[in-house]
Amino acid sequence: MAKFNGTACRQCGECGLGNNAVAKINADDYAPICGAACGKPDALLHHSDRGSQYTSEQFQRLMADHGVTCSMSRSGDVWDSAAMESFFSSLKTERIARKAYRTRDEAKADVFDYIERFYNPKRRHSTIGYVSPMEFEMTAGLA
Repeated sequence: MAKFNGTACRQCGECGLGNNAVAKINADDYAPICGAACGKPDALLHHSDRGSQYTSEQFQRLMADHGVTCSMSRSGDVWDSAAMESFFSSLKTERIARKAYRTRDEAKADVFDYIERFYNPKRRHSTIGYVSPMEFEMTAGLA
């Protein structure tokens, strides 16, 4: 799984939960997300593992063409992208820790629900003044 994160507002967007490590990179899947973060395309961070699909020249070119900063943690170094590591920790502890999904689609739907119905509109963040990412965007005039 890889995530997009608005660096200013902490809002997250899911870009995929593939079946395997050799996921096909499709520009059409990324286009709606690229350039839409917090109203500023240069404020978008794509965080992923170091899988070959994300380190490929094709994917890196796609991200660069859209002005997206790629973040890949070095092996054993979770501090490379603390904001995204924090998101994954929150997702695990607040939503999926005690769940057993029957299908990949069920897991994708639950993660989408967590992001769109809780994390972005309601979850408060200390780094943005204890407001939700959506509230921060509105008050900062980024939405």
